Amino acid sequence: MNASLEDLLRQARWLRFSDTATEARYDEDRFVSGMVRERVTMAACALTSAAFGLLEAHLSHGLYEFPGLMMTVHAVRFYAVIPLWVALCLATFWRGFPRWAGIANAVVTVLSCWGHSIIAWEVLRALPERNLTNMLTGSTLLVLIVALLMLPMRFRALVGVVALSLGGTLGFSHAMLGGEPVHATNLANASFSLPLVAVLILIGGWFREAADRRMFAQREHARRLAEELAAANAELARLNAEKNEFMAIAAHDLRAPLATVRGFAELLRDGRLGEEEKRVTAVHEIHAQATRMLGLVTDYLGAHAAESGTVPVRSERIDLAAEACAACERHELTAAGKQQLISGPNGASPVWVCADPGLLAQVTDNFISNALKFSPRGASIRLEVGRRGDVASLAVIDTGPGIPADEQAGLFQKFGRTSARPTDGEASHGLGLALAKRLAHAMGGQVGCESPVTGRRPGETERGARFWIELPAVEQATANSTEE
Repeated sequence: MNASLEDLLRQARWLRFSDTATEARYDEDRFVSGMVRERVTMAACALTSAAFGLLEAHLSHGLYEFPGLMMTVHAVRFYAVIPLWVALCLATFWRGFPRWAGIANAVVTVLSCWGHSIIAWEVLRALPERNLTNMLTGSTLLVLIVALLMLPMRFRALVGVVALSLGGTLGFSHAMLGGEPVHATNLANASFSLPLVAVLILIGGWFREAADRRMFAQREHARRLAEELAAANAELARLNAEKNEFMAIAAHDLRAPLATVRGFAELLRDGRLGEEEKRVTAVHEIHAQATRMLGLVTDYLGAHAAESGTVPVRSERIDLAAEACAACERHELTAAGKQQLISGPNGASPVWVCADPGLLAQVTDNFISNALKFSPRGASIRLEVGRRGDVASLAVIDTGPGIPADEQAGLFQKFGRTSARPTDGEASHGLGLALAKRLAHAMGGQVGCESPVTGRRPGETERGARFWIELPAVEQATANSTEE
């Protein structure tokens, strides 16, 4: 569940998002957005430090009395601090740098602070009258402010950087200058000012990361809203396309029977059917077409009910073998019209399931009617039942043209159709299998298709299709006790 904007802003104040994916996106966003800024900053620091070093060498004539001091100062500046910044600038162009950016930024910041501290120590050793506090505070504060404002460094990393930079600087100062009484006042002042600098830097670092996280939280919330809106728009577009397809299919399926009814009604109205036998035939045809249209509307409404989850389920114990035989009897006349043979598992042992009789009959009738539609004249269709463990199945096997493998994935979707066509011009609106799937799920079962059929009987085509429904099986003893 996505966190609200208020939750994200509250987490931002604590510098940690509770969702690991959100935290990872924040890190990625922080490094990506700060990469260019870091490159420019490091290049600018290197150039500024080099310019300052050259200017210092030109203007500080008094320091030439201490050639060793100038050599040390320039060595630290030009061979340590500036190369560190240049190396960090170039490292940002490495593809894997974001993974090590936090460590690299921290190390360069600490070493830069120490480098400037070494310069201050050397100057103070040569010129004891200089103010150590100002020199140390100024040099380290400048480096830490650059790291705080310009480098994509997390607050936790900044804590370590401040502790190592200022703690190390203060400790080395006491180690190198503590034995000389002339530096006692400078060391005391530095011991007070450097911790104060550390507190100020850490407060600034906390506010900076909290502000970054708040801005990211707002962007993240906007991104999630945009994704939800895009998903809603896609779903609306899908539903609109489905509605248009449904209307087109419904209009196509209803047009032919309506035209037939209208034609016979006009003949009856105009009295052009003089013979009683023709009038009876017209009435029968009108009734047949009206029955066909009623069946189409029933299928449409059934598909809608299944889609909305309003199908009532009244489960009871049913013998799948008996249901298969009853379904064969219901379709015998239709099969005979195309000289087709339909056979059930006559004499098979009972296979008990827990299901709704009406819904199961709908699923079975749909499988059988599809088998009759898509099988050629003279074909054979058979039903079989079985049980494996806690699952029982009823399958309808036909000897039709089969279903290509690349079309089987969309069989049980609404308006799903294949390249196969009914062999005698029967109507097919693409809702039956989707409805069968919904009804099976409502009963706690599932449906599926296999084509070509494995385990064919002798004489059967090598193609064909096997449609099956699987339902929770129950023990025969339980079923018998329920019937009693």
